[in-house]
Amino acid sequence: MASPTEQYTESLKKSQEAVLEAMQAWTKSAQSAFSTPAASLAGPKNAAQVIDQVFDFAEQMLAVQRQFAKNLATLSPPEQPES
Repeated sequence: MASPTEQYTESLKKSQEAVLEAMQAWTKSAQSAFSTPAASLAGPKNAAQVIDQVFDFAEQMLAVQRQFAKNLATLSPPEQPES
């Protein structure tokens, strides 16, 4: 059985990994949501394109936040019944 210090260290390590993965996913989502092909930079965007990009980005961010919350939930210790 691992000591409390080892358990804490392992939990901390997993938390850091979860945060890093979430930040990488967020960065990737932001880059893909706001990057545009060179051809589309030549002319003005219409309102529908802008709306689609904004909502696509929001959708991606919500998915990233959901996964991050799930990752954090798996790292929390199970609740101990009170004696």
